[in-house]
Amino acid sequence: MKGHYNNILVPTDFSEQSLLALEQAYALAKILNVEITLLHVIPDTTGDIGLGLFSKWNPKMHQSDYEDSCNARLLQISESASKISWIKVNPLLLKGKVPDKIVMIARDIYAKFIVMAANSSDPEHKKSFIGSNTSRVIRDAPCPILTFNGNNIREQFETIVLPLDLTEETQQKVSKAIELAKYYNSTIRVISIILTDEKEVIEKLTSQLKQVKEYIENRDIYTTSKIIYGDKTLRKLTSYILDYAREINGDLIMIMTPETNLLEKFLGNIDNEIICMSKIPVLTVHPK
Repeated sequence: MKGHYNNILVPTDFSEQSLLALEQAYALAKILNVEITLLHVIPDTTGDIGLGLFSKWNPKMHQSDYEDSCNARLLQISESASKISWIKVNPLLLKGKVPDKIVMIARDIYAKFIVMAANSSDPEHKKSFIGSNTSRVIRDAPCPILTFNGNNIREQFETIVLPLDLTEETQQKVSKAIELAKYYNSTIRVISIILTDEKEVIEKLTSQLKQVKEYIENRDIYTTSKIIYGDKTLRKLTSYILDYAREINGDLIMIMTPETNLLEKFLGNIDNEIICMSKIPVLTVHPK
């Protein structure tokens, strides 16, 4: 493998969605000039059965045969991916609790990004929330996480949608958007959704939006800003963001994980809904 911060980690459970996430990682790996580590975790059968992003062990199959089967599949996918993408794809097979192993390997290989399927493998759940393993990885990962949903693979992130609120971590999210925009020569579309008539909130958001636009433009990145006035009794905040991204043909939505004890195990509703429902990739950045 290459040195520090020269890897993208892609967890796979061999499902169609996780393999599409691998394809989504190709373009990012090429532009960053990094390798891909393709990780499959055979779950600890005493742990998180039923949580998605792992293989379901067939009790009729001997454990060693099952592991051999997983290893052969992982090698085949890695070799094929390397030939198709011209990127070195390093297969890695581990056993244990899925989210713990993903986070551990992300730290061990100094992953620059984790790229993974957003939704649970369970078809009954995939439309309502992201998989529990995915949410735990997002919560604990040492690097940004690019979640992929649907089948709209983006070769370029030409248009980055950057929703802003009044949280203290706004500056960190803006900095990460600038970093990515410089790689892709992207346009950043900054938006704020106002669902209140409180004068103080409106004034703060309006002022912040102007400052952020100027800050990004001073870094030689084309930027637009927009305030969308909505009605929370009619539509959710999430729908305004996703509709805007669709209207402008956005390629990526950037969000930031919340920091609160109440969300220790699960993402906030808005973040969860954006990741789950977005038809384009979503990049989740951790506050530092």
